[in-house]
Amino acid sequence: MSYNSTGCVTCHRIASVKMSDTLYLFGTFHNNGKMTLFLIAVDSSLNVKWDKAFNHNLPNLDITQMLKVNDSLVLVSGGHALRSFECSSQNCNFFGLFNVKTQSFVWSKSFSSQTCTYETFMDIVQTSPNTFIIMAHKDGCAYEYSGIVKIDINGNVIYQKLVRVGSDNRCMNMELVGDKLFISCFFWDGTYHQSRIIILDTLGNLIGSKFINFGFGFLPYKIIRDINGLLIVGLYGAGSGCCSRPQHIMIYKVDFNGDFMWAKRYQFSLGSSRAFNITKDVDGNFLVAGYIETNTTSYLLALKIDGNGNVIYVRYWNMPRTGLSNMAKGIIPISQGKFYLLTYLST
Repeated sequence: MSYNSTGCVTCHRIASVKMSDTLYLFGTFHNNGKMTLFLIAVDSSLNVKWDKAFNHNLPNLDITQMLKVNDSLVLVSGGHALRSFECSSQNCNFFGLFNVKTQSFVWSKSFSSQTCTYETFMDIVQTSPNTFIIMAHKDGCAYEYSGIVKIDINGNVIYQKLVRVGSDNRCMNMELVGDKLFISCFFWDGTYHQSRIIILDTLGNLIGSKFINFGFGFLPYKIIRDINGLLIVGLYGAGSGCCSRPQHIMIYKVDFNGDFMWAKRYQFSLGSSRAFNITKDVDGNFLVAGYIETNTTSYLLALKIDGNGNVIYVRYWNMPRTGLSNMAKGIIPISQGKFYLLTYLST
């Protein structure tokens, strides 16, 4: 599959969900100075069943997450940009309910908070059959707090709150464990990006927060629940500054109080590496999607680990289109030993 565009296709995140024998991929592609929304449905042999593009009124739309509601409906989140100077109106965020049977939106919305503008909605969790919490990367206020919004199945707001812990928190995603919401964020301490976990109840009240100081830079990308805690996968940077080198995949684990358990780095002889996603495999272990980068190209990467971070296997692939932007952004298990690896390939 290829789309004519003036920029990258799904170059930020690949929002996807598997429903029965169909894999749905939501994304955006640059076209004539605007990012256009599209959805692709493929069967189990990766044959395209249908694909569709959608018009919208947002200036620069990115899709970040899909959540299955039932066999027909998925909730979708996204927004305009991750940087505040690009976000100047209430049309900076997006969420909607999509019917995959009719190939159309039931409804879609964007809005501001009570005091300032939410930026991109990064993640969704389901709190009951008909209620959901969506999380904003950050707001446009001076202190750059994150924001959470609870909605019903019709998109009506039940509550919205700013998450006020420290300052300049930029939150990536969240995991619901019982009545606790664990939000994985990062902030700049003047030298490094540092990891912070914020714990809320389902009413949006703060339970606590944990600042994890590793003594080096760490950018968290994904948090996922295990039987006795939560794994956070991200990017370890060896030096100071925002873009230090070398960079490697790092995963750390906390218990259900947010207390640190262990951390492990994964380094590869080919070069630097980065992980964007982690999911639970059918056997209870974990699959990690990312890439390994050399001076001339990058290799798609799949890493399998157990709940203690021990490596079960590593696989990487040099795709026909070589370049420094071949990246695995998502991974979906199908059966024992099989998974979908969702990728962006450079041209």
